[in-house]
Amino acid sequence: DTALSNAPVLSTCYQLVTGSRQKDTAFIRLTVDGTDVTGTFSTSIYEKDTRKGTYAGTMRDSIVRAVWSFTQEGIKDSLPIEFKVEGNSVVQKRFSYDSKTGREFIADTSTYRDRFQQVACGQQ
Repeated sequence: DTALSNAPVLSTCYQLVTGSRQKDTAFIRLTVDGTDVTGTFSTSIYEKDTRKGTYAGTMRDSIVRAVWSFTQEGIKDSLPIEFKVEGNSVVQKRFSYDSKTGREFIADTSTYRDRFQQVACGQQ
């Protein structure tokens, strides 16, 4: 599609602040080039572990599906991530936990629940 191939590359940033002390943060930098998406994603739970890394995937009908490669406590890992772009926010699908494997995953029943608000990209 010519319109998609001529569309400018756009980068937008989003942040989520939660927790009882409002100190748990997550940050997404989303770069869209046609239907390809790349960016950075980090989560930092107050006084707990931080995950930082990059992701790559696709966007169709405002839904981003990607693989996030991150480091946590010096260990490299990856997880699928999925979020929906809605105006000036993105809403992430929640992870489920498999107690047998010890791994997180996106369940078929997972819903979009964590709403990130658009912020200036210079904040992170």
